Amino acid sequence: MPWSKIGGPAHSLAIFANRLAALTPDKQAVFMRDPSSGQWKQIGGPAASIVGGGWDLYATAPGSGDLWRYDGSTWIKIGGPGAQFVGICNSVYALTPDRSELYRFDRYSGAWTQIGGPADAIIRGGSKVYASAPSKSAIWEYSRYLNKWTQIGGAGSMWVGVGGTIYGLTPDKSAVFKYNGTPGNWTKVGGPAASLIGGGSFLYATSPGSGDLWRYSGKGEQWDKVGTPGTGFVAVGHSIYGMTTDKSEVYEFNDDNAESKRLRNLLYKCYDKSDFGNRVTRGFVVKELGGDVIAEHCSDVCFQPLSTLKLLPYLHTLIEVDKGNATLSGTKVSWTHPTSGTAAEKSDTTCLASGSAGTQSGSAKLADALPTMMWESHNRTLDSVLNKYGPSNITARAQELGLKQTEMYFGCPQPNGPQQPWANNISTLIDVARIFEGVEDLKFVTASSTRKAFRDNMITLDAAPGTSYTSPITGRTTGPLTNELLRPLVEREAGAAKQGIVSEFMKHVVYRGKGGSGGPSGIEVGFSDFLQVNLPFKQNGKIVIKKFVVGWYLCQMRSASDSVTKPEDQARETFRLEIHAEPIRLALKTW
Repeated sequence: MPWSKIGGPAHSLAIFANRLAALTPDKQAVFMRDPSSGQWKQIGGPAASIVGGGWDLYATAPGSGDLWRYDGSTWIKIGGPGAQFVGICNSVYALTPDRSELYRFDRYSGAWTQIGGPADAIIRGGSKVYASAPSKSAIWEYSRYLNKWTQIGGAGSMWVGVGGTIYGLTPDKSAVFKYNGTPGNWTKVGGPAASLIGGGSFLYATSPGSGDLWRYSGKGEQWDKVGTPGTGFVAVGHSIYGMTTDKSEVYEFNDDNAESKRLRNLLYKCYDKSDFGNRVTRGFVVKELGGDVIAEHCSDVCFQPLSTLKLLPYLHTLIEVDKGNATLSGTKVSWTHPTSGTAAEKSDTTCLASGSAGTQSGSAKLADALPTMMWESHNRTLDSVLNKYGPSNITARAQELGLKQTEMYFGCPQPNGPQQPWANNISTLIDVARIFEGVEDLKFVTASSTRKAFRDNMITLDAAPGTSYTSPITGRTTGPLTNELLRPLVEREAGAAKQGIVSEFMKHVVYRGKGGSGGPSGIEVGFSDFLQVNLPFKQNGKIVIKKFVVGWYLCQMRSASDSVTKPEDQARETFRLEIHAEPIRLALKTW
């Protein structure tokens, strides 16, 4: 089996920013494993314990038990002692020493807020928070955007989260159950287990007696043995890490396919210098639309999607059109800005400020606002859509549609605040893929005309001379954009024998989607893209278009000087091209 030794003795392990950290046996130093080079480097210490699970690493101080946060460069004290700490996405959750209260830390305000309690334990499930009741008598799920707890199950011996769901072990440890998303609705997926391990893309369990490690296949009650006894297991994505039973060595298990490994190596070459900090998070997915995953890395791990998440209010609005609650030509959104005139309309530097002195109202029909929001990534039109429909309603719909790890907040401070800033937006690549798949198969919308509007109003790159968009709101023209950036890749993959078909192949290549870049601060810079790619396949001598979804993210990096970023930006552009290689290979094989 593909286990690799990656380190020596350790006291304990933790995951943060999709990478591995370890506390030395004497608890005097905290080390991080560089995911690009595989080398270990000290980033802190001493520590009584280390806490992972989110975008940041946390540690408790010896003696006092105070909680410290590592942001990829520095350590900052953020709280006192607790019975348990768990990192989830951009937050850390804590149980008071007597387990009577449960708190959440906001890394943007620096404040702790009580969200529940009492509880026996906090459980991380992807981007979600769960808590077991005292004496493990029940399991509860917390909704951050509703600030509400819901009991979803009864007693158990332990629970672990995997992606957007949670698994539980019965009180007598005789069976493993999976939560199906409806309170009280659980399905048996396995028999006896000594313990469960979550946190990654798979559920793992250790077997009673032998201690062997097993991985759940995701189907029925089928499990596969993947390892022998160990201790201190932690998981992220498709990797699981563990120590030998005597804690003398650290190992990694990963059985990714060749294309996943190739793309992962390319992605980890991007922004891997110390200038960008030690918590740059990375992930990608390449998937046939409605079909199998071709390549992926941490595609079900929560990330800050930046402007890529404009796809969500875009979808919500088009669903309202589909349901007859709005029309593209008749329904309007509105905003305010400090001054009037064309220059003010073009400006995208101010937020909505209804009622502010000296403001001038503006409005636009959805047929103009939606493509402006997508093509120009125009934030004023984004906030006007959020203001019309409400981020909580948009988030609720997303989760009803199966986007269980997606939450959306306002991009600007609201007059009736406080509101969560847009920096708290979270999603996963798999959730974003569901947006495209749900529209394509008419599960999220019912009319083919709505599906066409979904395609037509987002950024489109096709054959020369390309597609462009001129916004009636800003007066700016974006494009024409073409698919020509893919031509060198198509020529390479076609090989000498098929150069004659490249031009004809390129005529049928179309991709649409949304990207994002920037960040809420200089220590949280990022990039992301999500695209639907249409490629021509040959079947019985005729061209048949097959569709793929391609997405990736690079987040939580520190900004750096131009002299540093220029070669790193080129590495990013290389990855952005190479992520399309395998679908193109599959298509060219049929020509």
